[in-house]
Amino acid sequence: MVGRIAAQEQAHVQWLREQILALGGQPPTVPHTPRIGQNSWQNLLLDLDEEKQRCATLLEGMRVATHVDAEMVGGLQRIREEEICHHEEIRDMLMKSEPDTVPAPEPLDHESAKQKHVWLEHRKMAWLAQRREEWEAAGKPVPWVEWEREQELKWVTELPNYELQWARRLAALARTEPRET
Repeated sequence: MVGRIAAQEQAHVQWLREQILALGGQPPTVPHTPRIGQNSWQNLLLDLDEEKQRCATLLEGMRVATHVDAEMVGGLQRIREEEICHHEEIRDMLMKSEPDTVPAPEPLDHESAKQKHVWLEHRKMAWLAQRREEWEAAGKPVPWVEWEREQELKWVTELPNYELQWARRLAALARTEPRET
């Protein structure tokens, strides 16, 4: 899994480099010094934080790219979706390495994955509705587009909490279902 994630990250860098060159720009030479924790659990936490930051950066890039090239927006969206998957995979590795966490069960089939997606979308809509009420009550202190972008960034940090609720919900259901003998 880690090798696949690293290969996809390299593919992202290559695609972004090609896009910058195609637009006549020069890709930056940013040295990447990986942060290293004191143990593997801390390393996973650092990786999780990096994935979250990448998702936020990609949202900003997509916003800017809408003024440049629709195809680029599509490519950035694809990369963001892969980064979200990386975030989930790293979070799962982190949860499995912590003995007291509720395991996040893998969806058994397409229908289970669809149910999780629908459940999370409903939670996100309710969460956004509450944030919007607060924004409106505050007199709409920032423009809608800026507010909406901020909420998407905040949702990335809220999502693991809701995924944990989903996992606990499934674990509770599994305990209450009668077992076949």
